[in-house]
Amino acid sequence: MKKYAFKQPIVNLVVGVALVVLAVLAMFVFDWINEFARYLVGALIIVYTALRFMNSKGYKNSKARMILSVEAIVAITLAVLMIIDELRMSFALGATLYMRGFVYLLILQLLNLRRSFETFIVYVAILTLGAYIWFGSADLSIIEWIVFIFIAAYGLFLALIGLQKLK
Repeated sequence: MKKYAFKQPIVNLVVGVALVVLAVLAMFVFDWINEFARYLVGALIIVYTALRFMNSKGYKNSKARMILSVEAIVAITLAVLMIIDELRMSFALGATLYMRGFVYLLILQLLNLRRSFETFIVYVAILTLGAYIWFGSADLSIIEWIVFIFIAAYGLFLALIGLQKLK
């Protein structure tokens, strides 16, 4: 865990306190966390899609590579449209999760691959969660709270590391 902190304790303390104050202001005073959550989710979709596409070079089947290519193009397009505020976050996130689960299960069937039952259940859950977010009435304020908790927790972590090393 120490590798996520700076080497100087005063920098840890200052950055940690600043992150906690920024998280509280962004969540409760200025409502910046809503915009930040949209950018963060869009960036995570783009990064995860790019990494997944780069790791998919092991598929020898051209149909599987084509399916993954189409999925990557659609997921990145959805993420970019969500970032520039042309799509609702529930639509883009739900469609991406649904598509990710569907594509995985389709490729398993297409290539007759054997995976563990737990992996199968995880991807069925991803597909179901994507459908719930996309078509259901999912309250995405939970994403804002998750972003707030992560920023505040990292700020507290840095502040505590800084205080511990100052002594």
